[in-house]
Amino acid sequence: MTLGSLACGLYAILLCVGPTPAVDRAAWIIFAGMILDMLDGRLARLMGTESELGRQLDSLADMVTFGTAPAALVYTWSLSALGPWGPIAPSVYVWCGAVRLARYNVRAGAPRPDEDIGSRPWNSVGLPIPPAAGVVVGAVVGWPNGLAFDYAPLLVCAGMIALGMLMASKIEYPTFKRDGVPRLTTTAAVAAAVSAMVGAAGGRTRAAILVLFSIYVGLGLVKAGLRSVKGRTLVERA
Repeated sequence: MTLGSLACGLYAILLCVGPTPAVDRAAWIIFAGMILDMLDGRLARLMGTESELGRQLDSLADMVTFGTAPAALVYTWSLSALGPWGPIAPSVYVWCGAVRLARYNVRAGAPRPDEDIGSRPWNSVGLPIPPAAGVVVGAVVGWPNGLAFDYAPLLVCAGMIALGMLMASKIEYPTFKRDGVPRLTTTAAVAAAVSAMVGAAGGRTRAAILVLFSIYVGLGLVKAGLRSVKGRTLVERA
């Protein structure tokens, strides 16, 4: 399934850079790669086939499917209108995604007993790269012909940089790729993603995918905000 996800990323890139770009189809291909990626880790744990090679291969696939492919997608979809400035935001997104994946591999391979952030099974440090790609995919699926207002490319540019910063940040996000996460939770996550896909494909709500992944992005921000307020309150009481 890892190689299947990688193939999805490569195909999506080809759809974006061809003579007649098909951004809507490329977005759906990336989304299919997300489903494969979500199932891949769970199957590996159930079958007891996890390995260091698998972890590295998964990161390389993620870099292509959820890093490079969404960057190419959003550039073709909107940011090419910015001329020579267009590649900057996608590049920041890719750079931060690479940092996020490298940091994850380092911590997974050599966990530190004194590390607090990200040490709990339900938490992952920084926005994971698949949900970041999900926001991009959701925007393209929702508005395949682009956003129809003058400053749309600048808004998309800011969004891509914001996603990159969240990936490189130390904000905690819930994860479904570690031991200790109930099967029901993972199943519910897959079901929610598939439901959003079906709803968007059926035209009932083209923004369903964007809403789904935006909620996930917001969870980390809300949690970080509450923790900051709580910490400030404790300091004031002390």
